[in-house]
Amino acid sequence: MNWFRTTLSSLFGFARRSAVKRDTRARISELLIVEASDALKPGEGHLAADAEFSGVILSRSDRFRISGECTGELRQLRRGASIVISQTAKVNGKIVSTNVEINGAVMGEIDSKSVSVSKGGVIQGVVEYETLQVRGQLKHADLRPKEFWNKEKPKGVTHI
Repeated sequence: MNWFRTTLSSLFGFARRSAVKRDTRARISELLIVEASDALKPGEGHLAADAEFSGVILSRSDRFRISGECTGELRQLRRGASIVISQTAKVNGKIVSTNVEINGAVMGEIDSKSVSVSKGGVIQGVVEYETLQVRGQLKHADLRPKEFWNKEKPKGVTHI
């Protein structure tokens, strides 16, 4: 009987029942986590985890999330909007937005008022910012804080 099961499973690609259950449960739980994090909110744009994009993205949404691979330029056209780089994302290019939250990998330039790098995030390149919060990694990053004063300084304020 055991020989029959082995032969049948090798011919038709069947596996033992217990192995299938464990493997399927693990895959379902992984999918649920990914689906929960990929749920779109109103006013949000998204590049899916299984997508690759090359070119220029001009977003008018309040929030744009990248979960896949992107090469090129990401630009938010709305003031106060944000770009979120998910854990599965790999971005190679330039990012311009008011707020940038990085959970994945970014290689290139970032021009933003506020940049936040989470624990799993990695930046390699030039970062221009007003506020920077780093919990992740900065690999060969060139940090350039922006001046928030205009060329004309208010009276009584000295340059720090």
